[in-house]
Amino acid sequence: MKLFFAFYAPVTCASWMAVNIISASKTESYVNASIYTIILYMSLFIAVIVALIYFTSKIITKPISSLSDLTVAISRGNYTKEINIKRNDEIGTLANNFNHMINEVEKRESALQQSNISLEKANIKLQNLDNAKNDFLQLISHEIRTPLNGIVGSTYFLDEMIVDPELKDFVDMLKESVDRLDHFSKMALNITQLQTMGDKLQFSPIVVIDVIKNVIDELHEEVSNKKLSVIIENNSTNKILGDNESLQKSFYEIVKNGIEHSKENEKINVNLSDDGDKVVVAFTNKGDTIDPTKIDEINEPFILGKNHYDKSTGLGLAYVQLCLNIHKAKMKIDSNEIATTFTLIFDAKL
Repeated sequence: MKLFFAFYAPVTCASWMAVNIISASKTESYVNASIYTIILYMSLFIAVIVALIYFTSKIITKPISSLSDLTVAISRGNYTKEINIKRNDEIGTLANNFNHMINEVEKRESALQQSNISLEKANIKLQNLDNAKNDFLQLISHEIRTPLNGIVGSTYFLDEMIVDPELKDFVDMLKESVDRLDHFSKMALNITQLQTMGDKLQFSPIVVIDVIKNVIDELHEEVSNKKLSVIIENNSTNKILGDNESLQKSFYEIVKNGIEHSKENEKINVNLSDDGDKVVVAFTNKGDTIDPTKIDEINEPFILGKNHYDKSTGLGLAYVQLCLNIHKAKMKIDSNEIATTFTLIFDAKL
C-alpha cells in the first residue's frame, strides 16, 4: 500500500484550487537531500571558521610568544636578542618599545657595572688607606712613647733636684707637656682602633657601677693630690650591653677631666639612675664654665681651648663620643657658674 501526500493552495484570482500529490517515498528523498545539503554547508562553514580562528590566532600569538621568549632571555642577562616584528598595529608598537627597553636596560646595566667596578676600586683604596693610617699611628705611638719614657723619668728626676722656683716652673711646664704628649699618643691609637675595629667589639652585660669604681681606684692618686672627694650615688639596678675596656677608658677620660678642672677640696659627684629602659650616668664637678657656644664642638678632636700651652683640648672627649656612638648611647653637657655635668644615657639590658 502506497502513501501519498497532497499539497494544495487556493488560486484567488480564478477561484481555483491548485493540488499537488506526491508519494511518501519521494517526499522522504527530498527531505533527506535537504538535510544532507544543510549538513554539508554547516560543515563547510565550521571548517572555514576554524581555519580563520587558527590563522588569526597564529598571527596574534606568534609575536606574543616571541615577546615571552625574549623576557626569559632578558631575565637571564641576555641583552643581545631582539624581536623582529614588522607590523603597524599595536603589537608592532609593543615590539618596538620592547626592543628600545632592551637597549636602555643594557646601557644602564653596563653603566652600573662600571660604577660597581669603580666603587670596588675606591673601596679597596680606602681600606688600604685606613690600614696604612692604623699602622702609621701604631708606629708613631710606639716611636713617641719609647723616648717619652726616658724623658718622663728625666723630667721627674729634675723636678726633685731643682730648687730654684723659676727653673721649677719651667720643669713643671715640661712635665705637663710630656704627660700630654704621652696621653695624646695613647689616645690617638685608641681612637684609631675604635674607628677601624669598633664594629668587631664583643659586647657583654656590664654593671656600670663596677666599671666606675675601677676608674676611681685607678685615679686615686690624682684625687688625693688635689684633696678631692668623689661621691658615688647608685640608684641603678640595670645592666648595659657593651665593651668593658672602651667604656672604662671613656669613664676615665670624663673623671680625669673633672679632676683637672676642679679646685682643691671640691667634690666630684657621680650619679647612676634608671629612667625607664635607660641607664643614666651623670658626672658633675665644679670648675671653669664651658662656653655654651663651644659645647657642640668640645667632643671634636683638636678644638682650641684656653687652658693649655699649645691651645689644644686633646682627644679625650672625642674618644668618649666615638665610644658612645658605637654603643648607641648619648651624651649631654650642661655647664653653668655652679657646676659642669656630663650625662651619659645608655639603653638598659635587663
